[in-house]
Parts: sequence; structure tokens; C-alpha cells
Amino acid sequence: MKGWIVVAVVVLAARIAVAAGPAPIADLRAQAEAAVAARDFPHAFKLFQKAAERGDIVAQYRLANALFNGGVVRKNAALAEQWYQRSAEKGYAPSQTMVGRLLLLKKDYAGAARWFGIAANQGHAQAQVFLGFCYLYGRGVSKDPSRGVRLIRLAAAAGDVDAKRSLAILEKGSSKPMSRKVKFAVTAILLAVAGGAGLALAFKRRAR
Repeated sequence: MKGWIVVAVVVLAARIAVAAGPAPIADLRAQAEAAVAARDFPHAFKLFQKAAERGDIVAQYRLANALFNGGVVRKNAALAEQWYQRSAEKGYAPSQTMVGRLLLLKKDYAGAARWFGIAANQGHAQAQVFLGFCYLYGRGVSKDPSRGVRLIRLAAAAGDVDAKRSLAILEKGSSKPMSRKVKFAVTAILLAVAGGAGLALAFKRRAR
């Protein structure tokens, strides 16, 4: 009889230990988001890191953003890229788009278009914009301006601001071949989205 009591106590203790174990991943991310809302960014970073290391694809993306942009922690683009890649490979569309953006800046147009395509198929508006530009210019895919405009229009319909701006410029010049001025405008928008306003300004200076 005593033997059964010992076994029961051991089983109960094991269950309690499991219940008191590490917090669920979703809880970690929720705590991290709460820390962001409270502007406790160092604590948020630590929580996102814990969740990311345990496989949370959203936390991996948020961690990558923090590493890529710097501020809370030292900027580390190489490590950020690794986390974007891990999240992208698990199917998170924002990470897939970001991997595409990084490849675009490296001029790996085929690789960029592939990731934009994967994210665009999930309905990610920003990916649709980038893939649309790939088709407009024939970067990494066969040139197909009509398909490019359709993709940008799809993103604009979803409310993407950059898509709306680009579409307005494209439709203004749609009655005739795209002029140098129109190409300049849409390229500046694309560069601003891909690498920030600084990259777009650098493009403008080079074009003068």
C-alpha cells in the first residue's frame, strides 16, 4: 500500500513540475508585446528572444527587427538576417518579404523574387508590391508589366500606402510607354520601402 502511495506522490509531483515549467510561447510573446506597449524595450527584447529561441515565428521576426534596426541592442544585420530566414522558412510572410528585401539590396533578384512570390501568395501586400516591381522591370522574373501592375493594384486594394502611391504614378503614365520620369518616381518609392528614405535620396542624387 505504501508503495502505491509513493508512486502516486511521484506522479503528482511530476505533473506539478510540468505545470510550473517554462511559460507557453504565446504567453512569452504576449508579455513581450505588453512590455513594448509599456515602452520597456530592453525587457521586451529579452522576452522576444526567449520566445524566438523556442520557435515562435512572430517573435523571431520581432527579434530580427530589433537586431536589424539597433537602438535597444547593438545593431547586428547578419544575426538579424539569420532570424528572418528561420522565421521565413517556417512560413511567416513578413519575414519572407524581409528576406526578399535583403536579397534585393544584394542584387540577388531571382532569390528576392522567389521569396516575394511565396509571401505574395499568402496575401502579404508589401510582398505583392515588390513582386509587382520585379515583373515591371524583369528583375529575377520574365518581364511582364501587366502582371506587375495587377499585383500592385491588388496590394493597393488591401490598403498598402506605397502600392497606392506607385499605382497612381503608373496609371498616370499608362497611356504611353513609361517615361524616364515615371520610372524614376516608382524606383524611388521602391528604394524607399526597401532600404529606407536614405537609400531613395541617394538614388535621387545619382540620377541628377
